Amino acid sequence: MALVNRQNNLFAAEDWKVAYKAFSEVNFQAYDFDTIREALVEYVRVNYPETFNDYTESSEFIAIIELLAYLSQTLTFRMDLNSRENFLETAERRDSVFKLARQLGYNPRRNIPASGLMKVVAINTNEPLRDSLGNDINNTNIFWDDANNPDGYEQFITILNAAMNSSNRFSTPTKTGTVGGIVTDIYELNTPLTAPVAYDFDLSVAGTSRSFQIVNPTIKEGTLNELHPDRLNNFNIVYRNDATGISSINSGFFVMFKQGRLQSTDYNYTDPLQSRTQEISLADINETDVFVQEIDGNGSTIAKWTQIPNTVGQTLNYNDLAFGVRTLYSVENLNNAGIKLRFPDGNFGDIPFGTFRTYYRTSDPESFALAPEDARNVKVVIPYENTEGVTYNLTVTFRLQETVNNSLAPETLTAIKQRAP
Repeated sequence: MALVNRQNNLFAAEDWKVAYKAFSEVNFQAYDFDTIREALVEYVRVNYPETFNDYTESSEFIAIIELLAYLSQTLTFRMDLNSRENFLETAERRDSVFKLARQLGYNPRRNIPASGLMKVVAINTNEPLRDSLGNDINNTNIFWDDANNPDGYEQFITILNAAMNSSNRFSTPTKTGTVGGIVTDIYELNTPLTAPVAYDFDLSVAGTSRSFQIVNPTIKEGTLNELHPDRLNNFNIVYRNDATGISSINSGFFVMFKQGRLQSTDYNYTDPLQSRTQEISLADINETDVFVQEIDGNGSTIAKWTQIPNTVGQTLNYNDLAFGVRTLYSVENLNNAGIKLRFPDGNFGDIPFGTFRTYYRTSDPESFALAPEDARNVKVVIPYENTEGVTYNLTVTFRLQETVNNSLAPETLTAIKQRAP
């Protein structure tokens, strides 16, 4: 009988009566140092009244009990803290909030760059050109709506026609649409293959130096959007006419700008891996400007992949019936410290194989207003080829007409908690 009792005491987990008795005497309300210390002392006093009876503050036994109480409080605090991080409403760590939001199918928004149009107020070319009266107009600033130059409009159009594609002269746009209630045309400049895909310039905005770029625009679904970066594309400019005369701030030629700098990284995928992911660990990649393209050994674009909304799970559950294409990818926000590209599993889209180039634009992660006085007489030089294939430079001077305040900082944790459910 004594052997049975001894075994039951040694292997308490094997005897439910022993386990039940042990747990029934535990004070589960004890949490902090004081209550845990008191519970330990009481437990020893009740269960071992003759073995331990030295409860003076200076005894080694009390020191051991206090050490256990300290350790227990530390463990309970960390367990409670970790438990809170498993629920969206109580989570405080940014990484926890992002992971919980993605479990709900919500991809937290990154920063959105300031963007808009700036009106071209003057142009200049180093190509030898003459107007209809035989006047030299090369290396001369020709201003739009110049009251002091009665031939200014003709000279302005003459220079632009020289820089445009021969099949795309003024009044013959490559694309026409209505943007914001104003008739908008797209014209292509005959840029060489060596021309940049975007043109950099800097502005001082309220005392802060910020980077900007002139980007290649197109019309899509009634809005102006940046074209997929490709050196094979000619660079576009915008012409708008609100039918109130060329002096209107909404009539004339415009360039599209975005705040930030466009960068690119090449990846070589030698193995056809299903549900491939690719992390880009660079802070402040904005929400709107991530482009993926397949390239050949010379860096020329083979295929431009289509970005789709972020999806739940490890695969992209989209198919060619929804988009008409199988070259798909999604972008996941990595705690605003970078992004993760997700590719299909081969069933609902193609597996990436070969060399891929990813373009991404980093922008300032804050909201600010860009006023017209911040962007006056800004210049960029755009190379072009004339009808004879000779390369010249078109210097474009532009300025902002109205305040732009569409930049946004990354989504806050409070906003994520409100929107994700």
